[in-house]
Amino acid sequence: MISVIIPTFNEKDTIGITLSQLDKSALSHEYEVIVADASEDDKTINTIFKTKAKIIKSKKGRAKQMNLGSELAKGVILLFLHADTELPFGWDKSVADCIRNGYDAGGFLKKFDSSQLLLRLNAFYTNMRLKYFYQLLGDNAIFVKKSVFKRINGYKDVSIMEDVDFAKRLKKYKVKVLNDKVITSSRRFEKCGILKTLLVMQFIRILYALGIEPKKIKTLYSDSIRLGFLKNALCIFAKYPESGKVKTRLAKDIGDKKALEVYKSLLIDLINEHKNNEYDLYIVFTPKEKKDDFKKLLGDLNYFYQDGGNLGKRMSNAFEFLLNKYKKTVIIGSDISDLTKKTINNAFNLLEKNDIVLGPAFDGGYYLIGMKRNHNLFLNIKWSTDTVLIKTLKIIKNKKLSFSLLKKKHDIDTAKDLKLFENTFVEKYWPRALWFVMLVFIILPIIWSRCKRK
Repeated sequence: MISVIIPTFNEKDTIGITLSQLDKSALSHEYEVIVADASEDDKTINTIFKTKAKIIKSKKGRAKQMNLGSELAKGVILLFLHADTELPFGWDKSVADCIRNGYDAGGFLKKFDSSQLLLRLNAFYTNMRLKYFYQLLGDNAIFVKKSVFKRINGYKDVSIMEDVDFAKRLKKYKVKVLNDKVITSSRRFEKCGILKTLLVMQFIRILYALGIEPKKIKTLYSDSIRLGFLKNALCIFAKYPESGKVKTRLAKDIGDKKALEVYKSLLIDLINEHKNNEYDLYIVFTPKEKKDDFKKLLGDLNYFYQDGGNLGKRMSNAFEFLLNKYKKTVIIGSDISDLTKKTINNAFNLLEKNDIVLGPAFDGGYYLIGMKRNHNLFLNIKWSTDTVLIKTLKIIKNKKLSFSLLKKKHDIDTAKDLKLFENTFVEKYWPRALWFVMLVFIILPIIWSRCKRK
C-alpha cells in the first residue's frame, strides 16, 4: 500500500481540489492519505473532513509534519505531496511498478499550471536537472520505501531546504525519475512576482550550497519576502458587539442599547470601507468563543483571536504574527468614524521611509499604529489613559526609531465625542445634500419645463 502524506498550513483553498484529484487519478484504492495539518484556524481541517483523508495535528514545520505523517503511515511506500500539487493519472500504478522493479525511491517530472514563459523555462531547467543529476525537490512528489525512509532517519528537522537535504541522502540508493508530470501551482510565483521569486529561490540554493545554516537562510528568505514581495495587512481590533460589553463609557451617557447600535454601526461601516482593497484585511477579535458569531455578522473575512494579556501584549502578538507574512502591518481600533482607505494607504506609504506611523487621538491615545518590524513598543504603558501616546513616542525615541504622525482624530468614547462626530458629519456633507436637493427639486424641473415648451 502507498501512504500519501500531505503537510498543510492554511491550505483551505487548495487542499480540497488536491484530494479530489488524487482520488480521481488513481487506478486502484491501494493507498491512504494522511494530512499533517499545522494551520492557525479550522478552515483547512473543515475542508479535509469532507474527504476520506486522515487528519493529524502537528506543530508547524514541513519536515516535522512529514515525519509525523510517516510514523502513522501503514503503507510500505511513502509519497510526500505538496497541498497545491496534482499527481498524474495512474500515479499509484506508476509508483508501485517503480518500487516493484527494484528501485528504492523516485519522483515525477513537473510542470506549472500556468503558461508563463519564465515558469515554463524554470520547469524545463528543473526537469533536466532531475533527469541527469537526480536532484529531487518537494514539488516532484518524492516517493520512497518506508524501510529506506527509516534507515536514513527521515527528513532532517530544519527550517528550510529539507527536501534538498533528504534527496542528497537518497542518492546512495537506487532512484528513478518517472516521465509522468505532476502539475504544481504557480500561485506563490504570481503573487510575489515570478522573476523576483525565481531569483530569491536561486539565491537561497546558492547560500545552501555554500554551507550557510538553514536557520539563517530561512531568516534571509523571510526578510526577502517582507521587503517587497507580499502585500500589506490592515488589522481591525474588535470586540463582539453585545449590550453592556462595548462602549461602556458611552453607555453611561446614552444607555447600553444605543451605545451598542453606535458600536455596531461603526464596525460594519469600517469593514465595508476596507474590505476588497489592495491590502489584506484581518479582524482580530475577542472573546475567543465569538468567532462564528463574528462570521455571521461580518462575513467570510480573515479572523484571528486577540491572544495575550493587556492591549499592548495583544497588539505585539498581532504584529509578530502578521509581519512574518506581510511587508507592512497597520492596526486600528473599531470606534473611529472617518478612517478611510485613503488614510490607511497614506499610513502604508509613510512606512516606506519611517519605522513607525501613528494616528494620534484627541484623548491622548492613538487610533492607528503601523510597523514594518515588531519593535516591542508596548512595555510598561498604562492603557486607557491620556499619556499613552506620549509614553509610546518616548519609547520610540529611546529606541532611535523614525516615525511619522497622521492627522489627529476623535475616538467615539463619550456622548461629547458622539455629538462632535454628528456635527462634523453635518458640516462635511450638508453642502452636498443641499446641492442634491437643489438639483432634484429646482434645477431639473426648470430644465424639464423649458424642454417641454420647445
